[in-house]
Amino acid sequence: MTQEPHDKDKNNSAQDPDFAAEIQSVKQIIKNLERAEKGVVLYPSQSEILQGFINELVNAITQHLEVYSSVEFSINSTQLIFKKEPVYSNPDRGKSLAFRFYQSGLRTLGFHAGITREEIVDFLEILRRAQAIDSQEDDVVTLLWERDLTHVSYLTIDYFSDEESKEAVRKLAEVQTDPQMVASKIIRHITTTTMEVDKSFVPPEEEGERLEEDLYSLKEDELEELREKISWEKDYNPLSDFTSVLFKIIEDKLPLAEFEDIVKVIGSIVEVMVTKGYFEDATFVAQELKARIQGKQFSSQEQELLWKVYKEISSSKLVHEAGLYFKRAKKDEEREKIISFLSSLHSQTALEPIINLFREVELHPGLLKLIDSMASEDYNLLLLKLHDSHLRVIKGMIRILSKKNHPKVIRELLPFLQHKQPEIRLETVESLSKMDHPMIIEAFIKMIDDPHLSVKKAVLNALSEKGVPEMFQPILEIVEDKTFMERDFYEKKALLVALAKSNPIKALPILGKILETKKWFFHKERHQETRQCAAFALGETHLRDAIPILERFITDKSHEISNACILALKKLG
Repeated sequence: MTQEPHDKDKNNSAQDPDFAAEIQSVKQIIKNLERAEKGVVLYPSQSEILQGFINELVNAITQHLEVYSSVEFSINSTQLIFKKEPVYSNPDRGKSLAFRFYQSGLRTLGFHAGITREEIVDFLEILRRAQAIDSQEDDVVTLLWERDLTHVSYLTIDYFSDEESKEAVRKLAEVQTDPQMVASKIIRHITTTTMEVDKSFVPPEEEGERLEEDLYSLKEDELEELREKISWEKDYNPLSDFTSVLFKIIEDKLPLAEFEDIVKVIGSIVEVMVTKGYFEDATFVAQELKARIQGKQFSSQEQELLWKVYKEISSSKLVHEAGLYFKRAKKDEEREKIISFLSSLHSQTALEPIINLFREVELHPGLLKLIDSMASEDYNLLLLKLHDSHLRVIKGMIRILSKKNHPKVIRELLPFLQHKQPEIRLETVESLSKMDHPMIIEAFIKMIDDPHLSVKKAVLNALSEKGVPEMFQPILEIVEDKTFMERDFYEKKALLVALAKSNPIKALPILGKILETKKWFFHKERHQETRQCAAFALGETHLRDAIPILERFITDKSHEISNACILALKKLG
């Protein structure tokens, strides 16, 4: 029994013909699935009618997967939901396919490209057995687990105790000796789309009415049990649950070979988590591994195995996978989860791969902060990566190293002031301007005439902000040069302000003389600009002796000079 989507969903489908076609294809699969499921119960396996139902289902799934590669839907007690669109609805629990799935513990179900007719028939057989026998051990979830259908994915809700879960994993490990296969089978419980089960498209008032109907005949103790299960299900996280069980197993005294296999499974699960983008879960596992390495409950051989897996999950492969998600992330919340995962990795192993992410992603502040934290004790790798072939990596290293006010760092950064790329020179100027060393002033003085405008401005701004005595004499030589007046306004202003800040007492008479000079007949406009800059600079001396000089020119015929004097006097108080 199918149900038309709500008006809002109809509009969404109507606006996107491709999506509408996909929805129609999914509905056809479910229609054929429901028919085939009833058929396997009613007819013998060789029945032509049943074989016809199966053929229709196989064709529907195959045709869909040729176009879309997968079909996955979430399950509630009355509906099957595909990409937030209800594609099946039946409130009659005695007849509802959705309710049978839901009651057995399934919360999502998916079919994927490569599925064979045999797998589809096996799946139908599982549904038949689940209806034919009254046994909790042979419900849909248990049978799916045992059959291990490669191209069928599902998310389940199980109410196992810790001991039952541990025993289940132990049995699985006995059957599958390859840790990769164990991990694969565990992870197949998790849908390849999302960890969250879609709730329902029932409006709030209808949902309330339905809940009231469903609970009316329940006793108080039954209600309490149901509340506990609903609360547990809401917070249930399958991946974290599986890994928690595995961690509990390795805390038992195990043969070293078995311990190694289970630890490898944990590492494999982390790989899948990262590949699927489950970074909160991956962070949890990495932190748990780290905590056990730092603990004392394991032997040296066991700790060595834990270290090996911890370093493997910190490798360039998984960091690169995380970087791909980071590049596609549209929200800060998503990026923060990825950064949190990266921060849980082994610093020495993960640091360089994380730095290399800047070959693909922008210089995000969170990543820069993480790298700075990881390299806090040893920044030699940062110095080495200054010579990377990618400009963004170089810029990132320069930006991080700007916080390391150390002679060794300064010496390594200074050559980048002569880098052929203006963006690298600019980044270096901005970084070195935060540090203090005579070599920096000397290098900046040589860069005053940098051919790139943004670099030149950054150098001049840095000089005007620093105000150290060492730069007074070299700047004075520039000011006294006969070509000084021909410089642009912002250059003259920055240089005269730098002169005033570096040695106010010596600069005062020089600036006063420039402001007082009026005998220029040629290049009058340039001369007036220079006088205006001198007035601004007098305000930066913070000397009371500058006040009478400025007061004399408040009424200057040049409106610009008059305003500059007023502003300077305000600075002087």
